[in-house]
Amino acid sequence: MRLFWAIEIPDEIKSKLASVQEELKKLDLHAKWVEKQNMHLTVKFLGETDASVVTDIKNSVLSALEGTSPFQISVSGFGTFGNPARVIWSGIRDDDKKLFELHSKVDRALLSLGFEAEKRAFYPHLTLARLKSQRNVKLLRNKLANEIADSILGSFTVKDIKLFKSTLTPKGAIYEPVDLIEIKGN
Repeated sequence: MRLFWAIEIPDEIKSKLASVQEELKKLDLHAKWVEKQNMHLTVKFLGETDASVVTDIKNSVLSALEGTSPFQISVSGFGTFGNPARVIWSGIRDDDKKLFELHSKVDRALLSLGFEAEKRAFYPHLTLARLKSQRNVKLLRNKLANEIADSILGSFTVKDIKLFKSTLTPKGAIYEPVDLIEIKGN
């Protein structure tokens, strides 16, 4: 099964992101939009994983997160990744760098189970769409830079991290929670 660790986004913020998507859709971009219910913050993508190691995965991450306290993050800003642009995203502000610590702990915990460490720097974001062509991307960049780039959509406390199973279908990915680890502190 195809697995990843992620943080769920509160419905209130997902609704605001969906409103931004509706505004951006007016630009007639050639894009595959992420459905509201699928919006999440990926902490670590595991890829194809044998079901027999799911318990070991959870136990390793649980042990690594021992003593980690809940923390606050904000959904703020918008932009694109890639040259040419391939992804439209909303950013995550983590003033205390607790999200980066969480990512690092999860990444290191899974090394002993054969999962490779991330080669790219961790750039926390929420994917809003994947661009299929560059149609109207200049309009998009202009709108992002001049109208909504620094918008703050809300803050929330990260209290848990979920292991999700991703099933790819012709209509898009279906995400199902497999397990959850509460972040409680000491």
